[in-house]
Amino acid sequence: MTAAGTGTSRGPPGITRRGKKVAALVSIEVLRRYQEWEEREINRIIEERTLNRPVPFEINLDLEKLAPPRRTPPQSA
Repeated sequence: MTAAGTGTSRGPPGITRRGKKVAALVSIEVLRRYQEWEEREINRIIEERTLNRPVPFEINLDLEKLAPPRRTPPQSA
């Protein structure tokens, strides 16, 4: 694993493994701003889903009326 800081690639310097970038080196301030943005987005999604929640309603069904009629077995003589 190596730290690439010479900057021929675009973006912040990164850590590579087997020639592929696996992590980026960024400042603590960038991490803090990202965390704040992420928290705002999570709160926005929660609020949006809470506001769009369907209004619960009660369904009263008479199951006796909906059930098929019961068949009685034939009486043996």
